[in-house]
Amino acid sequence: MRILEKVDLKLEDGKVYLLVGKNGSGKTTLLKILSGLLSPTEGDVLLDGRRVDSEELLQISGYVFQNPQTQVIGATVEEDVAFGLENLGIEREEMIKRVEEVLKELDLYDIRCFDPVLLSGGQLQRLAIASIVALRPKLLLLDEPLSMLDRDGVEEVLRVIEKVSKDRIVVIATHDPQLFRFADEVILLEGGKVKGIHGTGEFDIRMISNA
Repeated sequence: MRILEKVDLKLEDGKVYLLVGKNGSGKTTLLKILSGLLSPTEGDVLLDGRRVDSEELLQISGYVFQNPQTQVIGATVEEDVAFGLENLGIEREEMIKRVEEVLKELDLYDIRCFDPVLLSGGQLQRLAIASIVALRPKLLLLDEPLSMLDRDGVEEVLRVIEKVSKDRIVVIATHDPQLFRFADEVILLEGGKVKGIHGTGEFDIRMISNA
């Protein structure tokens, strides 16, 4: 059974893309292929015209899961952001610098010593994003980043997405129209195929209202 078929996309630096479509349309599968977590059975992923495999995609991309609790593993906020950098063998001085920078950028510095179990939903999602952004991925992939949040949490994460969407490719799988404010293009998936690519101004929001 093919989940995706004949997906042909060109993603450009500095742009935010929304993947929309009904449940089962292939949004998460496409994100995982772009991240290197899954390998396509057919076709290629190209970077600057050069074929890249899943191993290389894992090095240049960062994937934020729908449920941040599956991703946050540090004993404190600060340790969680440092964890991925330690795994990459980043030198300690550079690691400390990156952790401090991203905690300040995403408004987590004041709670850097907190146990993540004490965080609100919005804070937890911001932490999951911060831990990925600290790795400085060329490609940032977010799977339904607003779906588990209350109104306050949504506003927190929307502000964060606006901050981190500069100078990289961002692809967001979503059902939430609030993310349209950041998008350059909306990619509509239907039955594993790209049904259309639209500017946000021309996309009919009713196309995903029942997704």
